[in-house]
Parts: sequence; structure tokens; C-alpha cells
Amino acid sequence: VDFAYYSRGTHQKMEGLEIYAMVPGKVAGVSNELPPYGNLIIIETPLENIPPDLVSRMPAIPVATPYPFNPRMEACGDYSTNQTGFVPDTLYTLYAHMQYPATLQVGDAVKAGDLIGYVGNSGKEYSGNPHLHLEMRLGTGGTEFASMGYYTTSAMEAERLQYCVWRVSGLFILLNPLDVIDAWMQFKQPGG
Repeated sequence: VDFAYYSRGTHQKMEGLEIYAMVPGKVAGVSNELPPYGNLIIIETPLENIPPDLVSRMPAIPVATPYPFNPRMEACGDYSTNQTGFVPDTLYTLYAHMQYPATLQVGDAVKAGDLIGYVGNSGKEYSGNPHLHLEMRLGTGGTEFASMGYYTTSAMEAERLQYCVWRVSGLFILLNPLDVIDAWMQFKQPGG
């Protein structure tokens, strides 16, 4: 989901507005100026650390069943998606196109509400204007994305592989962040 506007109040654009961590966890990934995400940070939050009432209001957590052969993975090299069905146990939240490279590193602890960056337009080939790109995916805990990039010859093979694992391997199941935000808002309502 992309969050953007051209003018609001005294702001003529979003560039430079603070980005705060939505959920607590630890940093699982950081990339700097790599297309398509530009400057990004990924925060890992085990589902067991999210209040059960909130998890119950989130979209149903599917059992991941990657195809034995995913033709989209051909461009990703020798990465295999032959895993059998598994139940994801961790929420990963990706914040991208940040104005500056992240000051946090993989493994750093983050609390909900911590300042993690500023809205930007990094990864400009794939970012038309300043905005916050937000993704949420479910996967297996303990995965680290040291650096992730694609669509450029400057991305190293390991960076392209990390992107493929995140985007098309079937090991990380995309959630609509707006559904999660809606569940959170219902959870926080009096009597909710």
C-alpha cells in the first residue's frame, strides 16, 4: 500500500514526515538505495507477541503451500520453493522509499511508536513521488534480509535472491496492511 498526498495543511508534500514503527519487534532487513524499494527497513514481529484478541481480528492466517515449481522464480536463479505446507508464525512489516538510509541495523530491537525513518522518494526509478510504501507479509520467524534489490545490474546475486524470496517464493504471504490497521482500530475501540 502506498501512502501519499500532494498537499495537506502547511505540507506541500510528504517528504520528510516521520515514519514510526507500527508494531514492536526486531529489524529483520535493511536496504539502502536499491531498486525497487530504495531505502527500506523490515521489522519482524512474532505473532505470539501480538495480543491474541488482535490476531483474532486480523485476516485469516493461511497455511502457505508454495508450488513445487513457480515460473516467476526462474529469473531468481537456483532458489527452490519445494517446501511443504507450513503455518506462518511471524508478521513482517516493510517500510520503503525512506528519505535516508536506515540508522537501525538487522537485529536491533524496535518498540511500537519508535521513529524509524522519514518519508522519501528513494529508489526513484520505481518511485514517482515522495510516499510511504508499506507491505505486510506472514512468514517463518528468524528470516533476515540483509539487503534486497532487483531490476538493476548493480544488485548483487544475493540481493536479487533476497528480493525473490520476499516477493515470489510463496514463503512470505502478502497481507493487506489496511486490513491489519482496521483490525487494530477495532481492537483499540472501547468494548472492542
